[in-house]
Amino acid sequence: MGAGEIVSKVNDQGLYNVRLLRNRSRHNQPYVVPEDPTVEAWCADRTTDLDVGARVGTIEVPGERGDVNIAPGGGDGVGVLQPTQASTPAGVFYNWALLPGLQRYFPTYRYGEISAIDYDANTCTVTLEPATSSAQGLNINDRTTLSGVPIDYMDCNADAFEAGDAVLVAFIGQSWDDPVVIGFKEQPDKCHGCPNCDHYTETAGNMEPSVAVTLEFLPDDPDNQPFKGEGRGCEESLTDWSWLTDRMPTGYVGTFDNPTFYNDTGKWTVDYTPHADVCSASRCPEICGQSFECDCCNCDDLAWDDVTSAETIAQSSSCVIAISDPDGLCGPYSWTVGGPGFTLAAATTTGLTNTLYANGSACGMARITVEGCDGSKVRNSVRCTSGSWSSCGSSSSGCTGTGSPVTTYFNPTCRVTIEYCADGGDTDGLCGSFDPPGHTWNCDICETWGAVISAACDTERIRSIEFENWHC
Repeated sequence: MGAGEIVSKVNDQGLYNVRLLRNRSRHNQPYVVPEDPTVEAWCADRTTDLDVGARVGTIEVPGERGDVNIAPGGGDGVGVLQPTQASTPAGVFYNWALLPGLQRYFPTYRYGEISAIDYDANTCTVTLEPATSSAQGLNINDRTTLSGVPIDYMDCNADAFEAGDAVLVAFIGQSWDDPVVIGFKEQPDKCHGCPNCDHYTETAGNMEPSVAVTLEFLPDDPDNQPFKGEGRGCEESLTDWSWLTDRMPTGYVGTFDNPTFYNDTGKWTVDYTPHADVCSASRCPEICGQSFECDCCNCDDLAWDDVTSAETIAQSSSCVIAISDPDGLCGPYSWTVGGPGFTLAAATTTGLTNTLYANGSACGMARITVEGCDGSKVRNSVRCTSGSWSSCGSSSSGCTGTGSPVTTYFNPTCRVTIEYCADGGDTDGLCGSFDPPGHTWNCDICETWGAVISAACDTERIRSIEFENWHC
């Protein structure tokens, strides 16, 4: 290994201009020794932060001044090369005579191409590039193929390589039996085979409880080099998701499934499913610095709250009206009211209650509609104490008799009076599926009631039915 000094950085992938430092002692010879040359040299690994003026180790392939690489990480140079002008004639002859033999039988470095790779064993098969000595042009490769060659590269070893890569091979102890791949011939790749926040691509849209979204992690090299190594060596980051969950609320993290590596594009994807209760807890995840809004709309259980809501309201007064939303996922809620003299405190609420106002001339019924986030609606009415019942329809059957039992059902603004036949016997169950106290009636459309009653009641045992609305 020789020595060099960084003159300048050519790019951010590990290519530098290096001045080769040589032993320039002339041993009292009268010859002029040339200045140290400056060459472009790739670092064998992806070391991109070497400072100008830094002394680095240089690798001469194939054991003499030919192609030059910077040692992995910059290394340390020992400066063993010197120009011929700095040696005696006898010394030059001696070294040139021995050079081909030393290069063949005591190898230092060679270039080659990976023809096969075993990521599990962290080894590869390398086909060596042809190599000849500058002395006599002799072949200096003892073999053409190296098998089971270990890979020692930064902190990811084999995961940075794939078949077809041109690599730099070092020979430990200058032995053909102990080769190791220590880097790339040129354009060294990064160790970035596992998904991480540096490669996160922001996800469009919002989160929904228990609905999976796909997170993407793309390479960020200037030349868009894909990840290599078929996604191996990422077991820890794909089992311990702390690098993604450290900013998520404790207890509301969610789950990660199906991590997938795409070797053609170098992309990682993983399916993330937010926690089912992330909305009711008012918590949304933050992923690699990206904050989300949680789309939590669900109006399946939206209903009118009969217990909290008032049934009646007097003129020049107010009352509370309310809805129920057990999961709290249907808001915000839009409120409207119809009827003379009625207004609401708020057109939109995030809570479940509102205030109904009646002015001094209000009468009849306040017809209230509440709409949830997905367009679902719930309707009900509040009866003003100023007004009266007014028939809006009736029906009768042919049964006769005296002493017929009469039952009256009503909600705040609608009333139904049913007269049963005298021989009707027990009236329980005659309208079993029609439960007026709990039935959501449309008090504005009397003609629909006949169909409701007919479908629910045993009409052959009913003398008459009368329908009434509360009006001004």
